[in-house]
Amino acid sequence: MDKQRPKLVRSGKDMLTTKNNTTLNINKLIGNNPNIISSAKSLEDVTPINWSKEVLSGDKKVILDFKK
Repeated sequence: MDKQRPKLVRSGKDMLTTKNNTTLNINKLIGNNPNIISSAKSLEDVTPINWSKEVLSGDKKVILDFKK
């Protein structure tokens, strides 16, 4: 049994409740009409990282630190 996934219990016509009593409104999920776009369109504003030749060849490593 996966302990990370909350157990859902039906608590009404359109509501699910987890064991810690947080509710999930299914109508919000069903009624959500996402705007679907192509991969090319979603990536058109992305700027690639200009890695050095040493990094691309594997001679140097890049360490990213997000602890700020």
